[in-house]
Amino acid sequence: MTVGPVAGKANSCTVVTAPITIAGTTSTVAAAASKVACSSHAFTRADVAISDVNANELVGMYDAVKGGVAFSKLTTKALAMQGFAIAVNNNFYNALQNYQISTGALPATCTGLYTEACQPSISRAQYASLVTKDGNIKSSAGFIPGSTEVLTLARRDQLSGTQATSNIYFASEVCNALDAKSKVNNHGGALTVMRTADATAYAPGLVVNENVQTGDVETDLKLTTGYSIGVIALSKGNSTSYKFVKLDGVSPNFAKGGTSVLGSTALRNNMINGSWGLQMTAYAVYPTAAATYDAKKAAKADLIQQMVSDLSNASLHDLSAIGYFNGTGTNAYKQTQVSRVAGNNCSPLITRAN
Repeated sequence: MTVGPVAGKANSCTVVTAPITIAGTTSTVAAAASKVACSSHAFTRADVAISDVNANELVGMYDAVKGGVAFSKLTTKALAMQGFAIAVNNNFYNALQNYQISTGALPATCTGLYTEACQPSISRAQYASLVTKDGNIKSSAGFIPGSTEVLTLARRDQLSGTQATSNIYFASEVCNALDAKSKVNNHGGALTVMRTADATAYAPGLVVNENVQTGDVETDLKLTTGYSIGVIALSKGNSTSYKFVKLDGVSPNFAKGGTSVLGSTALRNNMINGSWGLQMTAYAVYPTAAATYDAKKAAKADLIQQMVSDLSNASLHDLSAIGYFNGTGTNAYKQTQVSRVAGNNCSPLITRAN
């Protein structure tokens, strides 16, 4: 989809002269001469796209996209494993650390330290309880008894692969009843994910922000007042404005016993050895069914196939927190040693040989 001025339609884009709220979210865009708001859009077909999760999984979860994807006309190819983690703002990190010191879960010498040994831990069950309507943790008191600090849940919107990842991992959104033919999920056994509109009824002590972009989540995670929490790509592990926490006692961004945050390329180590489970299979998606599609034309088809092949090749890339499926020679270490059965993000991680 392209958004912008449409030929023959006056005022289809205008300068943002006053702050605007993005429809369906609580995110705002500040007024600036360099920013425009567009009331019109047009559709154009992409030659190839990359998704955090399988397109079937995304559509299985979200009614908003079910009518717009013809799965019989799409081909998906697994590229790599992409890591994610739970992050909190510095205020919440310090409070969690102090509370877990007080309970004996962390030693007293941990005060103020950001190391593997001193990183506070949140359980998968706790986070699932926070981000779903079914759970009973709906404020900072659920993590720190007696806390009255306002807690902000920085989630993504319903068309985000990152949010789909969170929903699969913490709410079992498509793990139970995704029908392969209809792509409809009857959500048997899945938890109901908390959205902004649900906060008043289900979580009066929680602020729920549905953010359009990763940068908006980071803005929430950089809050200097109150507490904030959310899922974000593991590649963001070197930020000093917010911090990752352990998940079920396992650190996403420190080596065991480590005292400094892993470098960007080393972040994948926790994924490669299989100790870090919050990682999803990323896919290339491209149209192939109809002869009129570009992907059926020889030159374009060759280009797409080469792009897909190159994107999964560790010999050509060194992106942080990405476990590649292909690589040779000195680059073989970049390959992930874990993958999922048949690329199903709801299946458990299995080890594989380099």
